[in-house]
Amino acid sequence: VAGRLVAKVKAYLAARVVDISAHGIQVELPHSMQPKTACDLRFPKGDGEVLLRAEVRRCRVWGMGDDEKGHRVLLYRAGLEFRDPPAVVLAKLAEVIPQIPSPAPPSEGKESPEPSVTVLIDPKE
Repeated sequence: VAGRLVAKVKAYLAARVVDISAHGIQVELPHSMQPKTACDLRFPKGDGEVLLRAEVRRCRVWGMGDDEKGHRVLLYRAGLEFRDPPAVVLAKLAEVIPQIPSPAPPSEGKESPEPSVTVLIDPKE
């Protein structure tokens, strides 16, 4: 390519919800997330989903665990802050919260729980 060609890449990552509040969420996933990165959180709900916009505030190594394919991987815990979610979205999220499993540390040799949220990483403009 003669000139500089630039592209944006969006990635969908399965993540396990560790903690959630009206202001943000902590997720566990087998990928590092860059602070200040915008992302969409998609929570399954019946035939649809609840969508919340957030921004990564921090991400740290948590420990070893198994990914959805059963491979041993390094797990990260990321803290995301919701971007002023509207009251309607918070009401929908309240309907989803009982479906989110309780947090548990990674278990040696045991499969990780089924992901309860999909995180869409949106690269900076």
